[in-house]
Amino acid sequence: MGLVLEELLAFQRRVFAIMDRAEPIFYSANPDVAQLELCRTQVTAALTTYQLYKHRELFPRLKGSGFRDVISGGYDIQAECIALGNDFRAHAARWKDRDVVRQWDEYSRVALTLIRRTRTQLAREAAEAQRLTWLSAAPTDRVMGRALRCA
Repeated sequence: MGLVLEELLAFQRRVFAIMDRAEPIFYSANPDVAQLELCRTQVTAALTTYQLYKHRELFPRLKGSGFRDVISGGYDIQAECIALGNDFRAHAARWKDRDVVRQWDEYSRVALTLIRRTRTQLAREAAEAQRLTWLSAAPTDRVMGRALRCA
């Protein structure tokens, strides 16, 4: 699980770097729309690749971990991942050919909400992966909170 966690965090760093470039644009008096469109395209592609990775590598490990809380958390964050991915792709498609400057208030509000939601989701995914890594490396009789191994 350690390698999966390292790869997961590397994917997240790429997504965060793009969002870090995009976020200040929303607070600019003269937003660089071309840069914003580039960031939107890049973050959508990065999140799609990251989502495919999680569905292949992370979620099966969480759901098959043998720890009740981790299993439950795995199902929860997988459902949230799917919803967020769908919302991000819908956002990108909706604004692809629209004049964001003319609709700046709406666009920036929705985009900043998605950025915050993405940061929260990715933090939760990393926490669950770290918890599973810790539990998997722990002695078999170790119990963390309510994370009891299902037998």
